[in-house]
Amino acid sequence: MSDVSYAERPVTHRIQNNGMYLYRALGVINETAGGDESVTEEAAGFTDKAEMSNKWFRVHRIALAPGEKTPPHQHKAPVVLLQDTAGKGVSSGPMNFEFNDPGQWGFYDSGVRHEISNTGTTRLELIEVEVRRK
Repeated sequence: MSDVSYAERPVTHRIQNNGMYLYRALGVINETAGGDESVTEEAAGFTDKAEMSNKWFRVHRIALAPGEKTPPHQHKAPVVLLQDTAGKGVSSGPMNFEFNDPGQWGFYDSGVRHEISNTGTTRLELIEVEVRRK
């Protein structure tokens, strides 16, 4: 995860794949002035402490054992889901997203109920990025 503000100053960087498989890089951009930083995790629809938080994003890691799923939930801001580890899962809501490889992603607008299930045989980790805005 990176907290680089391309809006304040341009940043040039290089990404290199040192592995044997397809490397997926995904940038999540917030083109607003940011959100209300006083909104708690619970009020935002999260049940745990954020791994990273600033006025533009709040990032949570979801780790599910095989067969485990999150309770149905919704957020006060749009969220982007990113698969961080190998495994299989699905996020179910008005739109469904399958997760089969690291780097796969899905998204939900604010207020959309969804739940995330591990449909595989190994631990599954996803990152849920809240795109904060006023």
